[in-house]
Amino acid sequence: MNIAFSQHLLEATVETVDANETSGLGSAKVNIKGGTAPYYVLWSSGSTKTKVEGLKPGNYVVRISDSKGATIERKIRIEDRQATAHFNE
Repeated sequence: MNIAFSQHLLEATVETVDANETSGLGSAKVNIKGGTAPYYVLWSSGSTKTKVEGLKPGNYVVRISDSKGATIERKIRIEDRQATAHFNE
C-alpha cells in the first residue's frame, strides 16, 4: 500500500510601506498561505490584524500561527523616508 502525504507548510510574506513625508508613519501587510486555517496573527505592535497601519519607523516582528500549531515569524523594518531640507547659506 502506498500512502502519499501532502504537507502544506505555513508560509508568509510581508509587504511594507515606509513612513511617508506627510504623516511620518508606515504600514505592513502579511500574506499567508499554506498551513491550516484559521490563522492567528500577532504583531510586536500588539495588533492582531493582517494589515497594520500607523507604524513609526523602526523594527517589527509578526508571528503567524495556524490551527494546527505551526508558527513562523517574520521581521520587518519601516524606514523613515521623510524629506530633509537643505539650505544654502
